[in-house]
Amino acid sequence: MNNSFETVQIGSWREVFDLPEVKHGPSVFRGQSADQDLETSLERQFRRYSIRGEHFLHKEWALLREFQRRAHLYLQDVPTNEDLVGWMALMQHHGAPTRLLDFTYSFFVACYFAFMECSEKPVVWAVSDLWLRECLSPNELRHDLLGRQIDVANTQLKMLHEEFRGGGSPTRVLDMVLMIEPTHQIQRLAVQQGLFLMPLNLHNGFMKNLLSTPSHSDDADSDWISETSKHIKKLQFSKEVAREGLLELRKMNITAESLFPGIDGLAKSLNHTVLAV
Repeated sequence: MNNSFETVQIGSWREVFDLPEVKHGPSVFRGQSADQDLETSLERQFRRYSIRGEHFLHKEWALLREFQRRAHLYLQDVPTNEDLVGWMALMQHHGAPTRLLDFTYSFFVACYFAFMECSEKPVVWAVSDLWLRECLSPNELRHDLLGRQIDVANTQLKMLHEEFRGGGSPTRVLDMVLMIEPTHQIQRLAVQQGLFLMPLNLHNGFMKNLLSTPSHSDDADSDWISETSKHIKKLQFSKEVAREGLLELRKMNITAESLFPGIDGLAKSLNHTVLAV
């Protein structure tokens, strides 16, 4: 699997400004404090409790149904029953395990999330925005593309859940990832310039779905577009570069206080204030 994407070691903070994903884009990013494959919270729960693949859809549906049944006790504004992606986005926001994975349009926001724990081997994943937007149809406008991806996601989720509840074998689902911007924006997601990537095939995990996502590009001259391995890049940082990056991000006003609305953000930001005082 490691041969299916490009890995780049970042030697200094200054180098990030020369990265094509930062200078030109378009890309979406995810920062992780550990050098690990991309994995959803639902995948981690399945592995933690040794849940077998034939039970994945049942478990996902049960979690979704329970959240829908009780969310009105805590929230006034909730998605419609048909907007399964909207419900999953709300679940993800409040810490429930889902098949959604948080990404951001901002490279520097992703860096903050990678560096915030000051771990030994933080990484930032970069995925081609153009590739993800065009995986269903290459000739639609951005707004239409994102709207269509949400429609496809809701249709697929509804179909899969209905089939398993009816006792039938689920229809074969493509291994691919969709780019999701919820119809009703969540405050923290907006502040962090966030979005979600969603794997369609729950059985095969996020990484296999991502690496199998089809491409419709005919641009053979672009290294970033021309083959699957060029759509995905993993940027590796040392602890020293991450420490330097945190200080520089603070100067850019990218801190926990700016990324997490409310008093919780202020409190979290004090963890890194010690570097600057």
